[in-house]
Amino acid sequence: MTSSDNEQSLAGPGATPRPTLAAVAAEAGVAVSTASLAFSGKGPVAEATRAAVRAAAERVGYRGPDPRAASFRTGRSRVIGVVLEGAVQSAFRDPVQLIEVDAIAERLSEVGYGMLLLPGAEDDALLGGTAMDAAILLGCSPRAVTAARSLQQLSLPLVTIDGVALAHEEDLAVVANLGVDSRAASAELARLVAAAGHSRVAMVTLPLGEDRSAGAFTGAELAAMSAATISIATERARGVGEVFSDLSGWMAADSTIADGLRAGRALLAGRADRAGRGRPTAVIAQSDLLAVGVIRAAEEAGLRVPEDLSVVGFDGVVVDGFPEGRLTTVRQPLRALGLAAAQALLAELAGEPVALPRFSAELVPGHTVAPPP
Repeated sequence: MTSSDNEQSLAGPGATPRPTLAAVAAEAGVAVSTASLAFSGKGPVAEATRAAVRAAAERVGYRGPDPRAASFRTGRSRVIGVVLEGAVQSAFRDPVQLIEVDAIAERLSEVGYGMLLLPGAEDDALLGGTAMDAAILLGCSPRAVTAARSLQQLSLPLVTIDGVALAHEEDLAVVANLGVDSRAASAELARLVAAAGHSRVAMVTLPLGEDRSAGAFTGAELAAMSAATISIATERARGVGEVFSDLSGWMAADSTIADGLRAGRALLAGRADRAGRGRPTAVIAQSDLLAVGVIRAAEEAGLRVPEDLSVVGFDGVVVDGFPEGRLTTVRQPLRALGLAAAQALLAELAGEPVALPRFSAELVPGHTVAPPP
């Protein structure tokens, strides 16, 4: 079967057949091989013949080979799936994922690969019904393991970003698990807060469980959740715990400003400190979006940041409506992580050695930490 036959066979019943290269060759009065060389711009074809083939292609409405035919011949879709934890809409509101996805798309487009965003990481039916050559899993919660198992059943090469939970699953094989040392970076951030003189510190965490429930926690409850679950949230909590023992605080349902606002309101009203301590003088948030929400809650309560309340975040992203450089945070190399994830999969698919660079986070002292009042 020729490539032209493939292109015709891919048209569904009752559909208008897609114009083929054979039709172009017939229209131009040349061999199919000549038409192929002329249309691709490669090979020893006279300029007059090339022009005739191009004109014939225009007349019959031929725009190039059907990519589905190439997929049929090679067994490759030339599509990389990027699996999100939740809805695409949520990912587009998260600057962390936006930067990573944009970098992935840029690298894939350079080599003619497409990118397919897949919401709902644990949806077996969706993952199983999608044609893709490999997948990148953006997952920092315990649900990343569920998604990875679904992808493994499809025998797809897999790269994860922030999938720390996968490193503890011996039966899960991934091409690369990329990310910074969140525990060490969080400990460094906590030491900065401690050096400013704070001892009454609360933490706002990312989701700690698969159910993504929100609410207050005590130090004992946090320790129990951290022991039972491995995720970016628990790793960052352990880092802060190296400096501040018996931390209480608020577990957010998602990494959004709105969730940070709810957490800040509860913490500053005293409802979140179930250990009986007074209002915190500092809040360590596990994302910049959560930190900005806490700052807005403080301003709503008539508190000044950092004079009355110190707040720190994590990620190092630009948040709309918040001055760049003001927040004290940890900056992740998000663009570099996205590029490296795409490159690792491309190397794996090409049968080439996969280079795994090391990534580090950078402490960014802003203007949201001061001595306690």
